[in-house]
Amino acid sequence: MIYYKTMKKSFITAERLMYFFGSIVLAIATFMNLTPKMEFRSVIPYTKYVEAVLNSSCSIICLILCIKPNWKHLSYIIFSVQATSTVLIGFSGIGTMLLMCLILSLFSDGFFKKNLKLKVSIISIWWFLVILCAIPPFGLRGGLFVLALTLFYLAIMITTYGKLRDKLSYLLPEKNVTITNLKLPPRGSKINLSDYGLTERQIKFLKLCLTEGLTYEEIADKNNISVSVVKKEMAKCCQVFGVKNREALRLLLLQYRFTI
Repeated sequence: MIYYKTMKKSFITAERLMYFFGSIVLAIATFMNLTPKMEFRSVIPYTKYVEAVLNSSCSIICLILCIKPNWKHLSYIIFSVQATSTVLIGFSGIGTMLLMCLILSLFSDGFFKKNLKLKVSIISIWWFLVILCAIPPFGLRGGLFVLALTLFYLAIMITTYGKLRDKLSYLLPEKNVTITNLKLPPRGSKINLSDYGLTERQIKFLKLCLTEGLTYEEIADKNNISVSVVKKEMAKCCQVFGVKNREALRLLLLQYRFTI
């Protein structure tokens, strides 16, 4: 019974709830597509039927993500398809909001850490084409509105990120996770991992764990080594910082802006 309750608790997460409610929203949207009270204006042919297919398909994908939330690429597909289609049928506010959800998800998952300019260019070109396609049915004012709304939402995201970047420690629990008297600077300060006697490999593993969220198995596969080696190196990292396990180490280091 205790094991069952533990499994049940760990299964129900905020991310799974997001996909579950997203599935409900898209299912309702499918019904509304098939029983419209007004004609759609869009460059999409057979708009209500195409929208119904898109929304129902994305609703099913959301249900799949409830079970497999680690299949991130499916969530990217949902956000990009829905952002495009909702703008093209005139729901500019919802479409641009979904675009921001896509960008935020990609950013949180470390998508922009490599080839930043190329990836930003691809996304910008895609969204510019979406805006161009929205002009025929809704006019130049409609296209300019989508553009202005996009820039406004981006400014909000960048501003919020700037406020939180140096104050991330305020979002973490007020408790001491260390079990030794290791002297660390005040929360929110910059720390250099190489100053704590860590090897290059240990720092690399730490970075993969903390910034990319890789498991020990994924780190081992990526570096062509055994899982036991990864566990051994991470255990040494935990020992250096005086914490009991990886989760405690993550909570500790997220209180700082660490560099290598």
